Amino acid sequence: MKSIITILLCLVVVSFAKSQPGCPSPFAKTDETMKRFQIGIGGGLTALKGDRKSANAMGTAGYFNFDYQFVRGLYAGLRMQLGSLKMSPVNYDNRESDDRYFGYGAGVLIHPIELINGADNRRRATSMARNLVKDFYIAVDVLNVSSRFNSVYRDLSDYNSYGPIEGNDADGVPIFKNRVTSLMLPSLNIGLAPVLNSRTQTDSSGKKNVIRLVLNAQFNFANNDELDGYTPY
Repeated sequence: MKSIITILLCLVVVSFAKSQPGCPSPFAKTDETMKRFQIGIGGGLTALKGDRKSANAMGTAGYFNFDYQFVRGLYAGLRMQLGSLKMSPVNYDNRESDDRYFGYGAGVLIHPIELINGADNRRRATSMARNLVKDFYIAVDVLNVSSRFNSVYRDLSDYNSYGPIEGNDADGVPIFKNRVTSLMLPSLNIGLAPVLNSRTQTDSSGKKNVIRLVLNAQFNFANNDELDGYTPY
C-alpha cells in the first residue's frame, strides 16, 4: 500500500498550556476591532505504522503553529513539527532505525459549534456536556516531512531491509538514501481545547487573552512508504 499512518497519540501538557502537533493554539488575543489569532507550542508522543502489523516506530515530537480567524470558529494557519522516531527489531524482523524528522505545512482548523451557532452559542446555558461539544475541534493539514537517519539497519542479502535508493556504485551495490521526504495528505486532527482562564480577562493594553488546554490526536497519511527508512518487498 502507498499510505502509512504516522504520528498518533497523546498530548503531554506542561506549563503555559502546551499541546500536541496540529492542535488549536493555547494562546489567543482579541479585541473588539481585530480578528483573533492563535499561537501554540507543545509536545507529545508519536507512533509510526509502516508495513508491520503493529506500530513499528515510537518517539516524541514538538510543534509550533500560527492560526488566524477568518470567521468565528474557522481558522487557517501554518504548522511546524520536529521529532524523533526509533524502530527496534521484532521477532524475526531485524529492521531497526533511529531518525529525526522535521515537518512544515498549512491547514484549516474548525470549531464546528462556534462555526454553526456563532456568538449566540456563548449565551446558552452552560453544562459539562455543552462545554465539551463547544470545545471540540477538527483540523485538516498538509505537511511536508523530511526524515534524516542517524542509523538504519541494512543487509544486502535481505531485500526486506532495503530502503529508498539514490543509485548504485561502480560495483552495482545500491546506495541507500540517508534522507527521505514524505507528503502528509491529509494530516487529520481531532481534540478538545477548553479555555482555562476567563474570556473577559485583559492585559495592560486592554486586549483579551485566552489560554487553552489542548488535548489532541493526530493521524497522518503519507504518499509513500519511505518514512520508516524501508520500502516493502
